[in-house]
Amino acid sequence: MMSGTHFSKTIFKIFHDFRVFCEEQNKWPTFGAVVSVVTDFSFANIHAIFRACNKTNSMEYLDLTYKIASDEVDHPKDLVTKHLCCAHLMKNFSKGINDCFTDNEVREFYKDIMASVMNMDFFSDIEDCSQSLCVLLFSPVMNKIVREHLDMLLNSKNADPIDLDIYRFSRV
Repeated sequence: MMSGTHFSKTIFKIFHDFRVFCEEQNKWPTFGAVVSVVTDFSFANIHAIFRACNKTNSMEYLDLTYKIASDEVDHPKDLVTKHLCCAHLMKNFSKGINDCFTDNEVREFYKDIMASVMNMDFFSDIEDCSQSLCVLLFSPVMNKIVREHLDMLLNSKNADPIDLDIYRFSRV
């Protein structure tokens, strides 16, 4: 443990001091490599990393990373990227799916889709699957548009067709 408190200000100080030390040694970005920090969903950690490492706030960082991912701008060589821990992300997603659906087949379907999204290489594929996933999760009834998104997700993971009645009626 590096600190006795879990406040953004305290965590910021630790990261800021590390950055200043590296800059004094002409080692920022750290050792000339693209730097990535992996954390859980702690706002204090996330906010402190953005402020200390990139001298930005959360919204500015998200805007920049979207532009980088969609090839609107180049990746700045001194940008410290922030990654959410996959285990934490899947745990939170799985808990939400388990809370919303009663049928295990439907639960596994959504978890498989999320795992597929996390393993995709191209931003356009991630964007398409994420959009379809949101359409399915937020649509209360099956219709033509929802069916198209469901088919796209099934095709993206080469899955067997899913029972539409289970999809429609298994919500908690």
